[in-house]
Amino acid sequence: MPKVKWEYTRGALLKIMNLPALHNDINSRARRIASAAGEGFEATSKRGGFGGGRAIAFVSANTREAQEAEATDKALSKAISSGK
Repeated sequence: MPKVKWEYTRGALLKIMNLPALHNDINSRARRIASAAGEGFEATSKRGGFGGGRAIAFVSANTREAQEAEATDKALSKAISSGK
């Protein structure tokens, strides 16, 4: 089988990373993970600096109870698959 050479232009990649649909999808995934992890976990999203604003989302434990749930039961770690 011949070797495939893949080329891209930086401009095209930046356009893809900045698509509103991509931002919405990433935000939705973070919210699903936070919901599955339980009370006290919150999804946060923003535009990152690389390439002019790619979508970044993360889930954090915002209460002591949520922190303990992650430390003892791995509540957030187990919820990761909810983002699929």
